[in-house]
Amino acid sequence: MGWVAITGQITPEPLLLMLIIFAWTPPHFWALAIHKRDDYARAGIPMLPVTHGIPLRGCKFGCMGG
Repeated sequence: MGWVAITGQITPEPLLLMLIIFAWTPPHFWALAIHKRDDYARAGIPMLPVTHGIPLRGCKFGCMGG
């Protein structure tokens, strides 16, 4: 992480930022993939909503978003 590289120490602030990004990313990309599901299918890109269907959610993503 850039914060740690610049300051040379691990403090609560970069850990909090990492946690926010880690928690936000799966539901965000899941919603985007659902929104563009038909485009991904036409292009042959194996996104989860295309390969497994939209009901795949919940604890598959750490119990977030479902």
